[in-house]
Amino acid sequence: MKKQILHLLISTIAWPSIALAQESNALASKLVYYPESISKNFHYSFGINVSKLPTQVVEEELNQSVMLNFSAKYDLPRRFSLLFDLKTIYITNDVSLGVSWCYPLKHFSIGISNKIAYWYGQANFDNFDSSAYGFMDFPSLYLGHRYKNLYTTLGGGLDLLIVTYKYSGDIETKNSKNKITGYNLFIITEQPLWKNNFVTIGFKLHRSSYYYQSWIAFSTLEYKLWVPEIILGYNL
Repeated sequence: MKKQILHLLISTIAWPSIALAQESNALASKLVYYPESISKNFHYSFGINVSKLPTQVVEEELNQSVMLNFSAKYDLPRRFSLLFDLKTIYITNDVSLGVSWCYPLKHFSIGISNKIAYWYGQANFDNFDSSAYGFMDFPSLYLGHRYKNLYTTLGGGLDLLIVTYKYSGDIETKNSKNKITGYNLFIITEQPLWKNNFVTIGFKLHRSSYYYQSWIAFSTLEYKLWVPEIILGYNL
C-alpha cells in the first residue's frame, strides 16, 4: 500500500514536467529555421521570399523579385540535420542542399550550417534569348532564443560564388569563379497562430556584389550593394 501511494505521489509530481516536455517537442517539431533537432523528425514550410533588387543593377520595373519557396529539414542523430530549399519564379530557379548542427542552452540554441545552391535562369521572349546558371555556397552561424511560444533566430553568413555562366543564345558571354561576393544578416521568427500551426516571418539583408536573381540584367558592376529580403512561410 505504501509503495502504491509513493508511486502515485511521484507520478503526480512528474506529470507536469512530462506534459511540458511533450508539448515542447510538439512545438519544436514544427520549427524549420530555429536551431533545434529532434532525431528522425521532418519539418517543412511553404511560403514566399520577396527581394528588392538594386536599381543600379536592374531597371525599376524589374527590381522586385517574388519567389515561391519550399524549405525542409530532416533531423539526424547527434543534433545534425539535413537541409533542403527550393525557390522558383519561372525565369529563375534555385535548389539548395545542406547540413546543420545545433547545441541547445536552456532558452537559447546555437547553430551552424552550410548550403550548396544550384540556380538556373532562362528568358526567351521578344527576341531575347538568354540563360545563366551557377553554384553558390552559404555558410552560416546563428543563435536561437525561445520565449514562451516565440522562437527567434538571429544570425549571419557569407555569400560565396563557386561558379557562374551566362549565355546569349548558345554563346557564352561571361563566367565567374571562386569569389566571396559578400555577406548576409538575418532575423527569423516562428510562432503558432493557433494550436500547433506555425507561421514564419523573417528579414534578411544581403551586402553583396552579385545577387543571382539579377542575372537577367547582365550587369558588369562589381561593387557591393544592399539587397533586402522578406521571408514569409507557413510551417506544416
